[in-house]
Amino acid sequence: MPAEKTTLPFHRALLQRCLASRPVQLTGRLIRTAVQSYAWLLLTVLVSIFYIYHTIAVRWYWQILILLPAIASNVIVLYYGQRWLKRRLSST
Repeated sequence: MPAEKTTLPFHRALLQRCLASRPVQLTGRLIRTAVQSYAWLLLTVLVSIFYIYHTIAVRWYWQILILLPAIASNVIVLYYGQRWLKRRLSST
């Protein structure tokens, strides 16, 4: 897919500039960063699921109360992960 058709406009110009100069190095770095970000997200989701379904609370309203911090942690991981990824991309 060409860089101009990307759905992430915040780093379209940066990707075009970096890919023109060091395609192999940048691609490896992007893949490594994406894998690390999604590994942390997957770990957070798995811990959340384990915590929810192995808790003593069995009533539905307790399940929802336990689920809210798990959802909040996932949102926080995604938000700060995206900011960190932008910072890493802009520093190359």
